[in-house]
Amino acid sequence: MVHDDVNEIFIELGETPNIYGDTDAFIWGNVSDSVAGQVQSLSEVITEWYLFDSSCQKDIKTFLLAEEIADVFTEKDFMDLICGTAYLNENLLLFISIKLPFKITIERLRGLNACVKKQNPNARMIEKLEINEKIKELVKKNMDIRAQNLRDQRRKYRESHRDEINSQKRKYYAEHSEAIKERNHLYYAKNKEKILKQIMQYRLMNKEQVLKSKREYWARHKERLNEQKRLHYRKNRPVQLERKKRYRDTHKEQAHMYYVENIDRISAKARERYLTDKEKKLDQRKEYHEKNRERENKRAKERYERIKAAKEVCAVYLFLLKLKKENMELYLTLYKKGRDPITSLVKTCAALQHMDINLCPLADCAKVDKDVCQKCSASNVFFVPGAMGKIKDFVEILKAR
Repeated sequence: MVHDDVNEIFIELGETPNIYGDTDAFIWGNVSDSVAGQVQSLSEVITEWYLFDSSCQKDIKTFLLAEEIADVFTEKDFMDLICGTAYLNENLLLFISIKLPFKITIERLRGLNACVKKQNPNARMIEKLEINEKIKELVKKNMDIRAQNLRDQRRKYRESHRDEINSQKRKYYAEHSEAIKERNHLYYAKNKEKILKQIMQYRLMNKEQVLKSKREYWARHKERLNEQKRLHYRKNRPVQLERKKRYRDTHKEQAHMYYVENIDRISAKARERYLTDKEKKLDQRKEYHEKNRERENKRAKERYERIKAAKEVCAVYLFLLKLKKENMELYLTLYKKGRDPITSLVKTCAALQHMDINLCPLADCAKVDKDVCQKCSASNVFFVPGAMGKIKDFVEILKAR
């Protein structure tokens, strides 16, 4: 049929024509309009289009350029349409039905167009075989405008009915929470890589906005989020500790270098945080100690005994004690002021675990070199200038005892 090619244009653009009754005509836009109700001929339709905007002086040439149809109609074509001595082929009829600044049905335009041919046998038909691309552009433009208008309407509605919408959402979620969770889980599992990629791209493109939103959200829900973090940590403590341990072991050198390079900033921030929450922290510590007095005393005694025994076994520990006393600034590049190195070293040092100096890789002073130092649990200590020679001296002292 005549309209097969036209329908294909709409199908290609994702738009479906509105079909009425048994006719093969479709309506574009609103059927009721004051202008559309007044016109009685195709000539009047074209004249109303030409006169629609009377804000500035114009002639047919400037009108065609302003409407971006100079490549479709010549000045003579347009004048003949106004005079009623020309009519349009189907594609051009569709084109002007979209282009008109007022709404009129394509069915009525077909009727007015047919009247020109019937009333004036000498009228010529204006045709344009290459008009399909022009129609596609117009349809797409109209679809974009309609889509934007729809988005604006929905946004305004959401803003004016926010509480009602949120209430409905909460009610719906409460009634279908399990089904929603299952659906979201399946969707995420199926599209995990795509979702993560989209999230990463969005964060990179909107970094400042994302950080600002996080800070604002945290400020509004601080107490609830802290409680959630505490509950999650208690529930998953073994997993969390294992994950942290793996991360520390994997990034040990990077973490130390970062600490050394940023020690002033880290210390200042820690000091600031301590002063801000000093009273609160002291009260929490006192309350915790009261509740766990026996356990804390037992742990303190074990720590004291471990430190006392370590002085008879670990040459590195003796070196650290001496370094802490003589050069606190250099010591702080290795450990925090209040932190006991033995607590971390005993986890991986066989000599400290069994309190046997013969299990220490440094026990044979004659073979102490860089390769042997790397086997020590405190290998980072050997980066201190002169550390190797001084630690050898402590090894000899301990062996002599």
